Amino acid sequence: MIFKYLKHAARLLYRNPFFTFINIAGLSVGFAVFIVLWPYAQFELMSDQFHPHAERIFRLSRHFEIDVEGKAPFAVNLPTQPCSVAKQAASEFSEVEALTRIVFQPDFQFPKTFCAEEVYVSVYEGDNKHNFREKNTALADPNFFQFFSFPFVYGDPQTALTKPRTVVLSESISRKYFGDRNPVEKIVYLYDSIPLTVTGVFKSLPNNTHFVLDIVISDVGVDAMNIPGWDNSVHGYNYIRTSQVVDRLLLQAAMNKHIERYYGCKQCNGIKANQTFYLQTIPSVMFEIMPANVLITKSELFLKMLCILSFVILGLAWINYVSLSVNMLYRRFHEIGARKVIGASKSDFILQFFMESTLTNLIAIALALTIVQLAKGPAQQLFQFYVVDWASLRPQTFAIMLFTICFGIGITGLYPSLISFRKNPIELLKRLHNVHKPSWIHAVVTFQFTAAIALLIWTGAIYFQLDLLLTKNIGIDTNGIITIQAPLEQKSDFENKLTYFNQQARQISGVENIAVSKSVIGDYAGFGIAVKRSADSDQFGLNTNGGVDENFVPLYNIQLIAGRNFASNRPSDKKSILLSKTATERLGFKSPAAAVGGMVLLPWQSKEAEVIGVYDEYYFRPFYLNANPARVKGPESFLTYKNFLIPDSNPSKISVRIQLDRVKSITEQLNSLFKKVFPEEIFDWNFIDENVNRHYMIEKVSRNQMVLFTLIAVGLGCLGLLGTVANRASEKNKEIGIRKILGAKMYHISSVLMNTSLKQITVATVMSLPLSYYLTQQYLQKFSEHITLEWWHYVVPICFMIVILIATVGSILLKTASSNPVDALKHDS
Repeated sequence: MIFKYLKHAARLLYRNPFFTFINIAGLSVGFAVFIVLWPYAQFELMSDQFHPHAERIFRLSRHFEIDVEGKAPFAVNLPTQPCSVAKQAASEFSEVEALTRIVFQPDFQFPKTFCAEEVYVSVYEGDNKHNFREKNTALADPNFFQFFSFPFVYGDPQTALTKPRTVVLSESISRKYFGDRNPVEKIVYLYDSIPLTVTGVFKSLPNNTHFVLDIVISDVGVDAMNIPGWDNSVHGYNYIRTSQVVDRLLLQAAMNKHIERYYGCKQCNGIKANQTFYLQTIPSVMFEIMPANVLITKSELFLKMLCILSFVILGLAWINYVSLSVNMLYRRFHEIGARKVIGASKSDFILQFFMESTLTNLIAIALALTIVQLAKGPAQQLFQFYVVDWASLRPQTFAIMLFTICFGIGITGLYPSLISFRKNPIELLKRLHNVHKPSWIHAVVTFQFTAAIALLIWTGAIYFQLDLLLTKNIGIDTNGIITIQAPLEQKSDFENKLTYFNQQARQISGVENIAVSKSVIGDYAGFGIAVKRSADSDQFGLNTNGGVDENFVPLYNIQLIAGRNFASNRPSDKKSILLSKTATERLGFKSPAAAVGGMVLLPWQSKEAEVIGVYDEYYFRPFYLNANPARVKGPESFLTYKNFLIPDSNPSKISVRIQLDRVKSITEQLNSLFKKVFPEEIFDWNFIDENVNRHYMIEKVSRNQMVLFTLIAVGLGCLGLLGTVANRASEKNKEIGIRKILGAKMYHISSVLMNTSLKQITVATVMSLPLSYYLTQQYLQKFSEHITLEWWHYVVPICFMIVILIATVGSILLKTASSNPVDALKHDS
């Protein structure tokens, strides 16, 4: 019996290839999106919950409040704090079972840590030495790999970090250094001087963790990890595990009762501050954005929206299927009526329609799985979507997927049969031409168009906002500037070698200027340096690219508005600074000219500096509201000369302005010169524009994702409209023929076929405006600089959507309008 119904279902699909194609195409896309998006979003939302006892793990962060120039306190949550404070607090509470601490590379402080913020590793193979510049290095407590369950490929996680000068490598780094060999007991050298013994290799970290790790060095023997005092201890990320499940807020309150004893003062680097403990559950760490956080953060709201979107898109595909199935029912009324007359029961019709739905959906699922396999690579590269291994899914996630698919198949099979039950055999045998869709189908089709239009407007806003970010004037001339990573191995002869390289580079044809600095625009190096007007005045933070040489200001075309630039032949400039215009105002100078010759204090360095020049502002950081730390409010900044005032400002970037029509030739010559002067270093360069714009990579990915979702939503809407209009043209074939004989024009015929759809599009347009406005405002509010939405931001996408929909059915309209009416009247269709 079932085989008979299955055979009949296959025959119907074969006899109606056009509608079969539309149904299977729409369903396959819907299933493909659901199969990728739902597990992906669920997997990401379960971040860091794979660790044993994750419900008992907390990150011991800080709540930090400071007085900003006499105004209301500025409050912010910060991820780091002194490691010694965390150790003391953890030891005094019986609820705390274990503590582990980790210091990431951007927080390295030489000489407190035996490595600085810039890290390079040397690996010897016989007499050959290979240097590697690393960005994801960390110092960690011996129990780090016991506390967190990152599996090992080689070595023992229980003992890997128990001895000083030991290191654990990631699987990818191990392969880069040693190939496929077991590296345990091998020696690598930090800065070509500190030997580290490899004691383990951990597997590549999963995508749903906030950690970013390539190299983990034992902190055994690093005294600064345990020295009490705010300024003495190393600042890092601290995690505790309680002995049983506890209330986070109660434990946080209990720890904060002793906060003054732990911190010992009400100041942070001389700034008045109120600091308290802030406990974060481990699953929430990835989803809370904090200033100065060097780990991965993601949007929990966006992931939840992806969960909803996965169901919405699959639902839209099913809506198309049901809508077209109802449209096709009238052709089968004669068959259904005949079967009712001869005694077919309701269960027979249910089984028949269910088999048709099952066959169509199973074919679509098979095609969807094929699409997923083919699109796996491009999806990850362009849209940052990876296909989750189903073996890693929780049973609940898999169960929801299976239930959703089965439920959808059942509903799409059951609903057409319910419509058939309402007709008696006489009505069915009359082959009634009109099948009136219920109002809920019209409503969901309208919702389909609403979603497509709202996504189109939202995508347009993202596009224009990204264009603003990438093209906005940031106060410097970046045209034709490339940056080269300065060598990390800076021995006693480094300055002479760097000077020689710069001199020889200037001789290369097409090189217009060259400058050296600690950092360049777009870097995150140095969040801000504290500056005071006088000993008894308040201090605040300023951005800096210092120390810079005398060529930095002219190379970037930074505009001096008072005073002069640094000069290499003036020894007094070693204790001088340049201030931005806004910085002079914050320091209390009456004008830029009045600031020249004035003195300021750098309390962290306990040094006094003379202001020799004032320049117009340029933007250091991306235009995010949370991009600046609490004490650095905007573009105000200052520059120091080389590393004389700030000893840590050793040169790390070489900026070169070149002629863009000779990029390849110039970079090849620079590479050759670099290898000659620094033979063991890697010539690593990029355009300064790339350095600035890299902060907006997440926005580019979001744009690509929204374009993808919008195309899918619009495509499903077009498929549904195409099937509906084609079916309506067949249904109203006789009516259209009569209208044409009576002189109906093209637009009359179009109105007959598109009347209902145009009403739905009109209602969808009205509904989409507030929805799209809300979505765009939610997106734009995270930027310090953003576009102002104009009327055309809404009108253009709506018009574009209407044009696409009309173009989709244009061929059907033209074919119907140009057909011979006599042919239509020959048949009782």
